[in-house]
Amino acid sequence: MPNHKSLLLIALIVSLSSTTVNAAPIVRLELLIDGNQGLRYAPKWVEFVEKVGNYNVRVRSKKPGEKPEVRQTGSKTSPIYTVIGFITEREVVLHAAKFRLGDVDGLKKYLERLKGDGVKSLTEEIGLFDLTREQIVDVHKKLSQPIVFATRGRPVGQILFDLADLVKMEFAIDGSVSFVAKSGEKFQHEMKGLSAGTVFAAVLRTHGVALVPEKPPGKPTLLRLASLSETEDFWPVGWPSKARPADLAPDLFKNLTVEIKDTELHKVINAISPRLKTPVLVDERAMLATGVDLNKKVTVPPGRSYYKRILDTALAMGGLRCAILEDDSGRGFLWITTAKPYP
Repeated sequence: MPNHKSLLLIALIVSLSSTTVNAAPIVRLELLIDGNQGLRYAPKWVEFVEKVGNYNVRVRSKKPGEKPEVRQTGSKTSPIYTVIGFITEREVVLHAAKFRLGDVDGLKKYLERLKGDGVKSLTEEIGLFDLTREQIVDVHKKLSQPIVFATRGRPVGQILFDLADLVKMEFAIDGSVSFVAKSGEKFQHEMKGLSAGTVFAAVLRTHGVALVPEKPPGKPTLLRLASLSETEDFWPVGWPSKARPADLAPDLFKNLTVEIKDTELHKVINAISPRLKTPVLVDERAMLATGVDLNKKVTVPPGRSYYKRILDTALAMGGLRCAILEDDSGRGFLWITTAKPYP
């Protein structure tokens, strides 16, 4: 069996180049001014573009009939893109985009996308994770594959390696979280049968790491491992479902007679979980960060009830809640987390 440290190597693999050597695409900018007044603010735009990157920039007067566009010359394998844009004192109007003077990141992404993925990429609709619809569908398809191996009691690094082997995508690992790929800590929950994306997100979350689909310019879509506290958008541990909870997790609504008296909360969870076919995941990161005490004793009055209501009652006493979510393939699972949302 491959060593779990191999996951770290995935992020370091450099794809072999083609036997045909192609020159890198060249991007040039022509900024057009309307009248002599444009000469007053043109130097500011030249200075601004220099902050964006090493691009050849030219300022000239606008000709009749000209419009913002990207002209492509050169060859198919070594293209030259000439970006024609109109500048005012505070704004540049380009093909399919506008940027204010000072928006270095915005213009940089625009030009890098053009250089890496061509003119078509500038007009493609960008959505979640700054991916196109086609790209996000492809990522979702790969992360929807169910895992066929056990997770409980296995080292985190080995689980991550098996997940990477399953989804067949390139990875990048930020230096601040590289430790997770080598972690020998045993994972406490069984997630066999759930989708790769949900398992990835859950395992990483316990270590404060996020899974982020990303499309670098000119390269295939990859999965980046980054610090959860420094990342706004990341692959979630499950999704809200439009299905009826009883259809998604019917065993949670099985009627039974129950009485729980002065019992530690963790014992309640551990007693109910094995009785369910629905996987149960616990948000250890949120509990640790907010100081939730799973040793707190809880009481559920005697009577007829069902598992979901029993858990709702017991968890609320300890500052917790549970939600029925679905994984990337639509399978239901129970997510136990803090009553107050924690990122």
